[in-house]
Amino acid sequence: MHFAAFALLCFIWSSSWLAIRFSLEGFPPFLGCAFRFVLAAALLGAVAGWKGLSFRLARRHRLVVVLNSVLTYVLNYGLIYWAEQYLNAGVTAVIFAIFPLFTALFSIFAFRLEPFRAGVLIGLSLAMAGIVVIFSNDLRSARLEGPALWGGAAVLVSAVSAAATVGLVKKHLGDMNSIILSFYGTVLGAAGLLAVGLVRGERLAVDPSPSAIAAVIYLGVAASAVAFTVYYWLLKAFRPTTMSIIIYVTPVLTLLMDWAVFGLAPSISVLGGVALILTGVLIAELPRYQQAQASEGELRAKSQRRKENR
Repeated sequence: MHFAAFALLCFIWSSSWLAIRFSLEGFPPFLGCAFRFVLAAALLGAVAGWKGLSFRLARRHRLVVVLNSVLTYVLNYGLIYWAEQYLNAGVTAVIFAIFPLFTALFSIFAFRLEPFRAGVLIGLSLAMAGIVVIFSNDLRSARLEGPALWGGAAVLVSAVSAAATVGLVKKHLGDMNSIILSFYGTVLGAAGLLAVGLVRGERLAVDPSPSAIAAVIYLGVAASAVAFTVYYWLLKAFRPTTMSIIIYVTPVLTLLMDWAVFGLAPSISVLGGVALILTGVLIAELPRYQQAQASEGELRAKSQRRKENR
């Protein structure tokens, strides 16, 4: 169940970068992002009501929920939407690839959720190098000056903001229902983004294109309501660093989609980048998997011995 949900999350978020591009064709960045979360909040609220879940927040959760909403939904997504007006997807992916490294650093040193292992940082660095190799052509053609330079800085701030919230949620909101946590995140995030958009003087297009409307619906339903609920549920089972590796998996899936749908065969540099990513992920995660398997084997052996003693 966990690995199937992880694969689903990778698939949804690998397509969301393209959907954001389409949504920007008919909606300004902050208001467009806000509408995405308004739709997600309405859906999550309906599901929570149907399931009979309590919307009451425990006192110890309130401040952390607000902080998570600001950092994840307003700052992280708001900056990504704004930056994608000036950056192509490849450059955005390369800059945001710093996210897993910062997640590991926050998780290890700030929140004390994971022990320090040099292999994790080496593996994540290697995977990040793979992202750089894959999008090397985009980097060479990009001119990070003027608005594009500010866009790059915005993506970097977005990545650090998102990384901080992974450990925050894992440590302080692990006992919250995933649907309720997603609901409050999207409600407060939508409110914050609407406020920013109105202050900036954003206005809706008179006649947004069908593709832009479809993109906002997809982002609201699949990439927000479904994805964040699954994400928070998985975060209870997986370590923060493991969850952050999604950022390295999604570009690979996007390239495979291009290959399957449009027949765009990957170049040698792309294949080399994918190899670096897979090697880095293997270095970062294989020892944990082996440790988990060993622990499971010990538990099974103890259980077997108890049965034999009976």
